[in-house]
Amino acid sequence: RAAKSGAWLPPLQTDYTPLENSPWRQEQAAIPLSIPKVSTALPEVAPPRPRAHVEDVCDDDEPDSHRGREKARQLELELRDSLMACGSDAGAFWRLVRSWTDPRPRPLEVTIEQLTETFKARMNLPEVTPASFNNEQLELQKELAESWPKSNVDTSPR
Repeated sequence: RAAKSGAWLPPLQTDYTPLENSPWRQEQAAIPLSIPKVSTALPEVAPPRPRAHVEDVCDDDEPDSHRGREKARQLELELRDSLMACGSDAGAFWRLVRSWTDPRPRPLEVTIEQLTETFKARMNLPEVTPASFNNEQLELQKELAESWPKSNVDTSPR
């Protein structure tokens, strides 16, 4: 009530007038610097991160007003269940949020089979050795490897 009655009062008459030419209102001239200006081509605002696409939950072939609500409800329940499964584990929560907002993991560009074949060829001796290959050194390395024991006994304290 007090606020309403105060709103109906006439405005106050005061002798206050704002200072027009005060020193703090004047704009200062730019101070020239002795070093060159730094600029960048980066945008001021970072571009938005790509978001995972959620499947459309509406079926356009259903004529009634409830189309897609069952699918939407099912999706909401699945999301809620995955949130509830995190419990109080902050790491699990943020991994879940990241999985929703960042579409990873990405498919591998090179399969493990391709890597295996490549590294077999690189790591093993070629079938035909080049003329620059030192066969004597290879034989010496083989003899040294055979002189080592096949297994070691662990003597470290447990």
